[in-house]
Amino acid sequence: MQVPLTFRDVNGFPYQKDGADVLYAKARGQNCELYFENEKEPLIYGYPLIHFHQKVWDLNLFRRIDWFLLVKIGCVLNRKWRKALLSNGLILRLTRSGNNKLKNYLAKHKNSESGNK
Repeated sequence: MQVPLTFRDVNGFPYQKDGADVLYAKARGQNCELYFENEKEPLIYGYPLIHFHQKVWDLNLFRRIDWFLLVKIGCVLNRKWRKALLSNGLILRLTRSGNNKLKNYLAKHKNSESGNK
């Protein structure tokens, strides 16, 4: 399922990217920064983080790990107290509730993988 997100290039022409390709999203005032899996620099999305979360809600790919961060849950390789390791090697900080959510998700995910083998 694709979630089209519209951006504008330097000349003002619109182009689209898929919301499912976002690795994590970070609030930035009235906008948010979207970090894509295959790009080094974030793209500024002209809407607040909550708007992005509402657009991708049906995909059930993202979890809020901090007041200002959403992460693609499938890209989290490991979690240590208040830190998450992503598939690209980046380490993100977690709030206490984000840490608990991630811990529960990873525990369920590992159990379901071991049950399928």
